[in-house]
Amino acid sequence: MAFGGKLDRGGAAIGLDDLDIGCVDGEEGANGLYSHEADLAANTRRGQTGNVPLQWTISHPQRLVLAVAKGEVAPHEFSNYLAAIDDAKASGYRKMFDITGLTGELGDSLLRSVGRAVQERAREVTIGPIAIVATSDEAYFQAVAYADFAKVDRPLRIFRELHEARRWLDSFT
Repeated sequence: MAFGGKLDRGGAAIGLDDLDIGCVDGEEGANGLYSHEADLAANTRRGQTGNVPLQWTISHPQRLVLAVAKGEVAPHEFSNYLAAIDDAKASGYRKMFDITGLTGELGDSLLRSVGRAVQERAREVTIGPIAIVATSDEAYFQAVAYADFAKVDRPLRIFRELHEARRWLDSFT
């Protein structure tokens, strides 16, 4: 499993393997996959341990970015995520961002900052559709706030169910 662990959905465990992208751990290779988990493992080997609340996988063959936020996410982690998308030239890819496991409030200033960064990117490159998965009310309200701050010309929907988000994203292939 590329993502390390599963997300608990009230007794039903769902992980990236369940999303059928065929991802493996490691840097981008011949299969066109890049897993953030490889960077995490390398940091652990160098002694940089700790909680990793924001993880993502980029699939070039499927033109898909999957991201999961768990726990407390620091502002620099969102910057790292956006930079990784830029570096992989994946801005136009479909994106699924699951914030169900997010704890704490991100705050309007952080959401505004991330929204501004997306707007700046949209002036230079095409931004692909994004499905935000937020099963709790708290996560849902944060997703709505982000959507208000990140208004660009691209489809964006917020879902309560992972499978509905995936079905919607698959309509863009």
